Amino acid sequence: IKVKVDQCCMGPSDGSVEINYQRDVSTLASVVLKEMQVGNSTVQNDKKMHVSQLKLDTYAIQKSLEKIDLVKIDVEGYEWDVLEGASSLFQQRNIDLVMFEFGQHQGVLNQSFKQFWDFFSDNGFHLYRQAMGRNFFGLQHIDRYHNSLETFDSMWMIVAAREKHDEERNSPFVIGKYRAPMPVPKNLWRKLGSKLLSN
Repeated sequence: IKVKVDQCCMGPSDGSVEINYQRDVSTLASVVLKEMQVGNSTVQNDKKMHVSQLKLDTYAIQKSLEKIDLVKIDVEGYEWDVLEGASSLFQQRNIDLVMFEFGQHQGVLNQSFKQFWDFFSDNGFHLYRQAMGRNFFGLQHIDRYHNSLETFDSMWMIVAAREKHDEERNSPFVIGKYRAPMPVPKNLWRKLGSKLLSN
């Protein structure tokens, strides 16, 4: 596999943007958050730097990308802005999978799961939510919106897939449907490997 790294911020417009960060090597740098909670600690992003920014639409044109298999977005609260910069790619159905983080940062920014749900549903995607336990990891299919999805006390990885999961395949591994309230009922757990899981 050949990998090429481009040092550029993805966002809702082309130009430049200011990023807030705490130290030179950090996974918590953010365009929109100068302060964030990590567990019981508060991280102060009190340093700044200017970087170039492109819309994903523009980047795809520059790199002659006709089809994108996966877009992974984990940008500390800037997820919605990245999606806004890819509107043409979504309208043209040129993105198959999106993985993005949702939770605490969206709550601080007064964003809702409903706006992400509407965006992906309108663009023909099915949503899946990360599910973890002591002895398993999988995805729960979110087949309809429910206000219990508006949880901002932790971070969740959400997968948006243009094609609905094929139950005969193991990827993505779907262990049941999201039901409110959690936890998911026992009869919705699926096989993990060769073992049947139960709560």
